[in-house]
Amino acid sequence: MTPQPSNVTTEPKVGIFWFYEGRLIIDSVPISQAEACEGFCNYPESHEQFWSQLQRRGVVSTETEYDEAPRGRVVYDAKSQQFLLMADRCILKNPELVKRILAALDLPTRTKTEPDSHYHCAHCLSRHREESL
Repeated sequence: MTPQPSNVTTEPKVGIFWFYEGRLIIDSVPISQAEACEGFCNYPESHEQFWSQLQRRGVVSTETEYDEAPRGRVVYDAKSQQFLLMADRCILKNPELVKRILAALDLPTRTKTEPDSHYHCAHCLSRHREESL
């Protein structure tokens, strides 16, 4: 791998990711290739669509559904000009994992991170059910 000259900057990306069996799985596109929708720049595929591709390629188990592992998404809010990392709490409570995601997507340090109601892994959902009994 050839090192990049220091004056070359890498374009930030938007994408989707999972923390599956101890490894980070990410798919992304540069912000210039993102899908624009309602003021946001977004990765063009859903978690479910990309997970199916991962299953066909043998990267993840066909026995595991896309929403079982902790997951999340990075979008760009064009109005506030800020990247937003939304993820399962299992990911957000791990600062090293968040740093790895930010680095992999070439995101600025001021990227906002927050939980999102779409991203609850099987572990978090079962814990939530137990707490509500």
